[in-house]
Amino acid sequence: MERNGPHAFLGFCSGYKFTTTKNLKEAAANFPQGIAICSSQLVAGASHVEWILRQAAESWVAGLSLANNKSIDLLMRISCQRQITKALEASSLGNVSEVVVFGLCKSQGSLDTVEEKLIELGGLPNDNIINHDQKRLKFLKEFHGLPDWIISDQLPWLLVEKSAGLVLG
Repeated sequence: MERNGPHAFLGFCSGYKFTTTKNLKEAAANFPQGIAICSSQLVAGASHVEWILRQAAESWVAGLSLANNKSIDLLMRISCQRQITKALEASSLGNVSEVVVFGLCKSQGSLDTVEEKLIELGGLPNDNIINHDQKRLKFLKEFHGLPDWIISDQLPWLLVEKSAGLVLG
């Protein structure tokens, strides 16, 4: 996702897999603003992240951030949590083996810095973990309190709508 003009953002999403579980809280806290990292469990596919990034970019340009810190704003949107502490808790970075890093930045340099850090920590790029499977679908339905009849294709759009409600509520 790229947007031209004075409010241009480079949007991105990448998956990383670690051979052992890691505590990535400190690393995440040192990422540039506008870049978020969370357990892959919270992501309902690439389309989910893409629409969250579009939603955030439009909100930020309009001056409607959910939090002063753009990275926290993204975590609140991806987790559909109105409270910062709940969004941070939902990101599950204390004990994780698969993460999704996503965000909006002004330059490729910010993204390169984050990718280098994740690789330095032992992360292997693996975008397959962004796609959701039945196990993740079940987790996300329970986490968000969604009915069992929701099918896989509906989930990303429902979560984006739920996230949009954070700004309105």
